[in-house]
Amino acid sequence: MNVLCLGASFTGRYLADHFPDHSVWFLSRNPESLSAAGYEPFLADRHSDQIEAILDTVPAVLAGESLAPPLYEREVEQVRARRRVPIVHVSSTSVFAKGSVRQADPDALPVLDETAAPDPDLARGRLRLAMEERFQSAHPDGGILRSTGIYGPGRCLALSFRKGDFRRVGASNPVVSRIHVHDLARLFLAMCKKFDDGDGDGMPPVVHAVDRRPTANQEVFTFLERELDIQLPDAGWRTAPAEGRRIRSLHAEELLGNTYRFESYIEGFRDCLARTN
Repeated sequence: MNVLCLGASFTGRYLADHFPDHSVWFLSRNPESLSAAGYEPFLADRHSDQIEAILDTVPAVLAGESLAPPLYEREVEQVRARRRVPIVHVSSTSVFAKGSVRQADPDALPVLDETAAPDPDLARGRLRLAMEERFQSAHPDGGILRSTGIYGPGRCLALSFRKGDFRRVGASNPVVSRIHVHDLARLFLAMCKKFDDGDGDGMPPVVHAVDRRPTANQEVFTFLERELDIQLPDAGWRTAPAEGRRIRSLHAEELLGNTYRFESYIEGFRDCLARTN
């Protein structure tokens, strides 16, 4: 599949690097740096007729008091005017409030799936929701991948701890939902296939990109202490109740053929550690 990636994102670059059966061309405000890193910038006169899917990873930014105008709108319109290709926007579960519910058992915390109504409590979440609404208005046949915490080689909590960066260690014990970038890329490709498979179902309008194990920091930090043979600061997280909410998906398992490459932080963090010296 020939993919147009909007933005020079971690997800787009991983897709280009690790899925050799697919070609990825990038639209970025800094094409020179992309080329220097070995990625191919999108050239409208050369690539427009070859695009088979669009991955929109442009972040939400403010212009004054409102959402900045969309980037690359003209290029997207030109591509989709030639051919009705699938388009997927990568958003974030920050469109939901973090939640203040506390439970001794993390599995007792509220669960939010794709049927839950967004209720952002932070500015970045409100921006993300505005981006979703604008995308859905412009592309009613498109899909939104609402990602949880994206991690992968070179970008991982385990790597930060190995370097002695403990800024994420605090007094609270929030439950964190994650997705390895490999499975996020697989979800994007599966949504595009669903768009084209002709079975009548079509692409889900919203998919939560989340692995099988939303996990409290207490469990993750304890695992990393053993895995890395380190001692984390005692900042209250060892005894604090689990807090927040758990993100689930009604669609991810089916889209991935019920097989994650990294079904939890354990497999994912170990892979990141093994790949990075």
